[in-house]
Amino acid sequence: MAARPGAGDSVKIRVEGLRHRYRGTGRRDLLALDGVSFEIRDGEILAVVGPSGCGKTTLIGLIAGLIKPEAGVVLVDGVTVRGPGRDRGVVFQELAILPWRTVRGNIGHGLEIARVPRAEREAIVDRFIAMVGLTGFEERYPHELSGGMKQRVAVARTLAADPKVVLMDEPFAAVDAQTRITLQEELLRISMETRKSILFVTHSVDEAVFLGDRVLVFTHRPGRVKEIVEVPIPRSERRFDRLAGDPRFLEVREWVTRLVRAELRGDGDG
Repeated sequence: MAARPGAGDSVKIRVEGLRHRYRGTGRRDLLALDGVSFEIRDGEILAVVGPSGCGKTTLIGLIAGLIKPEAGVVLVDGVTVRGPGRDRGVVFQELAILPWRTVRGNIGHGLEIARVPRAEREAIVDRFIAMVGLTGFEERYPHELSGGMKQRVAVARTLAADPKVVLMDEPFAAVDAQTRITLQEELLRISMETRKSILFVTHSVDEAVFLGDRVLVFTHRPGRVKEIVEVPIPRSERRFDRLAGDPRFLEVREWVTRLVRAELRGDGDG
């Protein structure tokens, strides 16, 4: 079930030979990633799963430019990543929205920093407020919002800045199960509207298979690419009530689960 990018597909992100080690203080060094190579196509959602501690969050940090690799390179549109940049937007599990700003103020924050003219900024903010379903909550502060609403704000703020790629590190992990399903379905809808390339890190196989056009499975630490699995279901068909008994979904979920469980057992055999 391994998949390769098609020859005619435009590559948005290319990761080549990525290796990163955390230097120990009084302890041994920790090799987090080793020899990681893959591509993300233009407009694709690539979901990443693997055992706990396999380097998924480290991967996000390296592509975001927040961490410098020991070896290897990350390229966005053919340009080497050397630090943080506006071409990459990040949504973390820990909410990074500003408590003293309203929904409107949070979503427009990056646009203000970029000195986008006020009229243009307000139009962009209005568009994304509507896109994430927060119309009527524009002047609410974070403490007045549910967990799901706060995550919608975080996603809208990232998208409003118009990055080339969106990096998401378990963004829905802290919300309840029903809200999580709703947010996943909303993300699929938004991804079809915006055509952004998305790297989505999760510990949930179900979430990875539901969201990803392809699923990258990491080995146990140090993280290496074990397999990349194609999900042969158009995004337009993906709703939980439809996929619960869909043999295509069940087959891919079973295969990815086997790959991950093999790493948890330590036998490396899917």
